Amino acid sequence: MPEILSAQNDDYQRRKSLESDLADLIERVKRLEAARPPPQDDPLLSQEQAAVLIGVKPPTLAMWRHKGKGPRYHKVGRSAYYRAADIDGWLSEQAVVPIPKD
Repeated sequence: MPEILSAQNDDYQRRKSLESDLADLIERVKRLEAARPPPQDDPLLSQEQAAVLIGVKPPTLAMWRHKGKGPRYHKVGRSAYYRAADIDGWLSEQAVVPIPKD
């Protein structure tokens, strides 16, 4: 009988320890979420996402960057990212107004 009580006590202690650890983790997550900056209205787009938005293939964007053409981009490490607003502005600049022939 004392062995059963000892085993139950061990289980109870482990559960209490796990509950305490879980409560600590929940508090940590809450603090981290509170410290997270608010989401931006215009998040960064990957090269693939930007290419889909423009209607070209990703290697075309890479070539444009190499040649100094294309929409404005942001370098993060070795990767290039785009903002939708920059792409929209660049596309607006690419508009051609047809000149009627007489």
